[in-house]
Amino acid sequence: MSCLIDMTCLARASRARTHTRARPHKKNPPPPHSISKKLFIFAALSPIFSSFPSPKITHLAMKLWKILTVALLANFSLQAQSTLADDFSDGDFTDNPAWTGDTGKFVVLNQRLQLYDQQAASSNEALLMTAAPTSLNDSTSWEFFVQLDFAPSTSNHARIYLACSQADPTAPNANGYYLKIGGISGSEDALTLYRQDGETHTALLSGSAGAVGEAPATARVRISRNREGHWRLRADYQGGSNWQYEGETTDTTYPQGDYFGWLCKYTSTRNEDFFLDDLLITPLFQDTFPPRLLALQPLSPDSLLLTFDEPLEEVSASDPAHYLLSPGGPPSQAWLSETDPTQVFLILFQPMQHLQFYSLSANAISDEEGNISDQQQLSFTFYDWPDAQPYQLLINEIMADPKPAIALPEAEYIELYNNSGQDLQLEGYSLQIGDKTRNLQHFLLPADSLLLICDEEVAGLFAPLGLPVADSLGQGGKCMPIPDMPVLPNAGTEIRLFNREGTLLHSLTYSDDWYGSNAKKEGGWSLEMRNPRAACRMQGNWTASEDLRGGSPGRRNSVHLAKADSLHASCLQVYPLTDQLLQLTFDKALSPTLPQTHFSIQPGITIDSIYLTEGSPNILLLSLAQPLQNGTLYELQIADELTDCLGLPVAPNQKLSFGLPEEPEEGDILINELLYEPQSGGKDFIELYNASDKILSLDGLLLANLWQGSDSIQALQLQYLLLPDQRVALTESPSDILQRYQVPHPKQLLSTQLPVFAPPEGLVSLMFVTPQGTLREIDRFPYSDELHNPLLADTRGTSLERISPLAPTDESENWTSTAQSAGGATPTGENSQRVSFAPQGKKQARFYTEYRLFSPDGDGYRDLLPIRYDLQQNDASINLLIFDLEGRLRRQLLRMHSIGSRGTLYWAGEDDSGQRLPRGTYLIWVECFFPNGQVEQHKLSCLLNYH
Repeated sequence: MSCLIDMTCLARASRARTHTRARPHKKNPPPPHSISKKLFIFAALSPIFSSFPSPKITHLAMKLWKILTVALLANFSLQAQSTLADDFSDGDFTDNPAWTGDTGKFVVLNQRLQLYDQQAASSNEALLMTAAPTSLNDSTSWEFFVQLDFAPSTSNHARIYLACSQADPTAPNANGYYLKIGGISGSEDALTLYRQDGETHTALLSGSAGAVGEAPATARVRISRNREGHWRLRADYQGGSNWQYEGETTDTTYPQGDYFGWLCKYTSTRNEDFFLDDLLITPLFQDTFPPRLLALQPLSPDSLLLTFDEPLEEVSASDPAHYLLSPGGPPSQAWLSETDPTQVFLILFQPMQHLQFYSLSANAISDEEGNISDQQQLSFTFYDWPDAQPYQLLINEIMADPKPAIALPEAEYIELYNNSGQDLQLEGYSLQIGDKTRNLQHFLLPADSLLLICDEEVAGLFAPLGLPVADSLGQGGKCMPIPDMPVLPNAGTEIRLFNREGTLLHSLTYSDDWYGSNAKKEGGWSLEMRNPRAACRMQGNWTASEDLRGGSPGRRNSVHLAKADSLHASCLQVYPLTDQLLQLTFDKALSPTLPQTHFSIQPGITIDSIYLTEGSPNILLLSLAQPLQNGTLYELQIADELTDCLGLPVAPNQKLSFGLPEEPEEGDILINELLYEPQSGGKDFIELYNASDKILSLDGLLLANLWQGSDSIQALQLQYLLLPDQRVALTESPSDILQRYQVPHPKQLLSTQLPVFAPPEGLVSLMFVTPQGTLREIDRFPYSDELHNPLLADTRGTSLERISPLAPTDESENWTSTAQSAGGATPTGENSQRVSFAPQGKKQARFYTEYRLFSPDGDGYRDLLPIRYDLQQNDASINLLIFDLEGRLRRQLLRMHSIGSRGTLYWAGEDDSGQRLPRGTYLIWVECFFPNGQVEQHKLSCLLNYH
C-alpha cells in the first residue's frame, strides 16, 4: 500500500517565510535565550583604534575598545540583533560566555585562551565550543585572533568552527562550516574554509598558500557571509587590522548554525602552543518566529507525519486538540517524535479514503523558545495505491553494453513493464543491481505501460526518442533518472526489484550468453524479455533485441510474444549441501506455496521443511529429518501439484537421483571430449565422464592447461553431481554450443569459466582439491592437432573424442576427430567414435539396410531408408552413390565423408536436385577409405515405392 500526497502543500509552505533552521537534537543545550551585557553590543557599533604602528599596540588598543564597549552597553537595553564578543580579559572561559568541551585542557593566560594539556599523549584532540546562533536571515561576520607557535603539519593544526549544528562537531551527524589553520605542508599551508556534511569534508575556499606555513603561524581573521550565502575571507598575518583579501565563494547548504568552537589537533610536544583571542561574531540570531508547518506525509490510511521548521515544545505539539483534519475531525492521538523534535505523529479516528481531498490545520503550536503559531493549513489528496505483488512489475529490457551504439544513445538502461492490470505508484520501490540498491522516485506507472530507468547524467539523451525525463514529482516523462545508477556489467549480474514492503517482485541474473548471438553480444544491442506471461522462466525467456536500432526502449519488445506459458518447470538438479539439506534448482521461478507432500525421497527419508532461497525463486531448500547415508543412491520424486510462480504445474513424473558425493580418485573422472579450436566466434567445451561407480561432485575440481607458456587454471566451483556412467559438458557459453551442435541432454551442459585451450597443442589436467588443501590429479590429456583424422582438411569446429573409456587418456590411439555425420561434436551425448573395448586394430566393415522397401511419401511410415554401418575402427571416410538398374548415377549422397565406428545414414529417395525419383529398384554403392590406405567396396539394393 502507498500513502502519498500531492505537492501543493509543499509549494504553499515554500511561499511562507523563507527562514529555515538547522537545530541540534534536544539533548544538546539550546543556544542561550539571553546573553549578559559583556557579550552583546549593538550591531551598529564599530571598532575604534583601527590602526597603530605596531601589532602589540594594535592588540592593546583592540582590548581597550572592547572594555569601553562593554561599559557603554551597561546603559542600553538589548535589541533583536546582538553580538558575541570575548577577549578573555576576565580570565574565565567557563562563564559569560560559557565554553564547554575539554575544559581541563585549556587555560586563560595573559588574557588569551591557550591550550594547556599536561597529560598529552602522542596524538591528541582538544575541543571548546560555545553557543553562537547565526542565520542567513542576516549577514554575519566572524573575527578572531589565532596563533600557533610552530609550523603547522598534518599532526599539528587547528580548526575554527564558525557555524556548527552540534555542540560536538565530531559527531557523525554534525554539519556546518569551519576554517582550517594549516595542516597540509609548509609551502601549502593556508586558511581554508570547509563545509562539513557529517563525516564528509569539502574545501570551499583557500587563502594564500604558505601564509600560515612557518612558525609562528599567526593570523587575525575576518570572514563574512551575506544573506545570499556569499562568503568572503580577509586576514592580517601580522595580527593587526591591515586586512588582506584572501578569496570568496558561495555556499548556502546550511543556513543556520548554533555553535562556534575551537578544535586543536596536536602531538605531545605542542601541548601548550595554541592561542585564541579577540572573538567577535555579529550579529547573533534570536528566534522570534513561531514554528511553521512545512510538510505532511500520510504513513497509512489512519496516520500522518507532520514536519515543522524547528524543534517544538512537547506539550503543545502532543495535544490532539491543536490539529483538525477536514473531513475527519481531530486525531485520536498526537505525539512528538523522540528522535526528531521537528516532527509530530497523528493517529486518526477514521481511515482516509483513496483519491479524497483533505485539509489539515495546526493551531497554537509552540517552539522551544515559546513562540506560538497561528492556525496553519496544508491541503492534499490522499492516494492509497496498491503495492505490486510478485511478477506484476517486471524487468523487461536491459541495455548493459551500449557500445558501439547502433541507433540508440550510448547509455545503459533498464526498462520496467507494469504487468499488474492497475496503476502503480513507484515511490518507495527499489532496484538492486549487483550489491548496490537505488530507490525509485515518485512516479505513477499506468497499467500495461513501460518505464525507462537510467543514470541521471544520460537521461536527457532519450528525449528525442519520445522518452522525456520525468521531473522530481514523477510528472511529464517516460524516463526516470537515477542518481549514480550502478553500472550494468557486460558479462552479467543479478538484478532484483522490490516493492515498498521489501517483497521481491522480479529477479534475474543475466549474462552475455543470453544474447544467443556472438555478434550482438559484442555491444550495441539490448536483451529483451520475450513473453511477460512467461516471466517465471529464468533464461529461455530472454534474447537479443531484433529492433534495428539495437533495442526498443519505450516500445513493445521486438521479440514480444503474447501467449500463455506452456513450458512446465523442470528440476535441473538435486545437490546435497549437507547430509540433511538438499538444494533443488529449477529452470523457472516457483510459487512460494510449498507443501511437503509435493516431494518424497526413497529409500525412506522424511522431509522436515521446505523453503525458497531468498532472492533466488528457482532454488528450493529441503531440510531432512534424517541424515543421508554415504554410498546410497536416493531418488527424489516431485508431484505435479507443485506450480511455478504464475500457477502453471511443473512437469509431471519428475524423478531425480542423488546421493552424498565421495572424493574422486585418479581415473574416476575421465576427460572424454575436447573442442579446443571452435569455429569463428565459437566457444570451447570439454566433456567429463564418470567412469567409476561413485557419486561424484564437480565442486572442488580444477581444470588447467599445463602446456609450457599457458599455465591457465580455473576452479569449477559447480555444485553439480556426476553420477556413474554420466557425462557433463562444460563451456563458457552454453547457448553457443546449443546453436552449433546437437545436445541430447541440455541439463548436462553447464556454464563455467574454462582455462585457455588453443591449437596446435596443450596439456589438460583435471585436479581435485582435497579437504587437506592438497592437489590430486584425476586425469590428464595431452592434445594436439596430430590426433585429428588426417583426411579432414579443416578441423575448426571439430572436437577430439575419446574412443574407449578403458584405454589410457594419454594414449594417442585412443583419440580421434568426431565424425562429421555426428555434426563434428557430441557434447553430452555418446561419442560418435566410441567403442566398448580398447582399440585392437582393423576389423572388417559391414553396411546393411534395416529394410529394403521404403516409401518417401510423407505418411510417416518408412519415409527414409536407414543405411547402418558397424566398423571396427575409426577415422574412415566414405563415398555413397545411388544408381538405377541401368547403371545411371542418380544421387551422390556422400563424397569423402568422415564417419565414426558405427552409426546410421539416411536416404530420402531424392536425386541430386532434390526431386523424387520414380518407383523402382536402386543400387547403393559404398566405398570405404581407411587411414592406412585400405579401401573397401560394398553394394546394397533397395526398392523405392509410393502408396
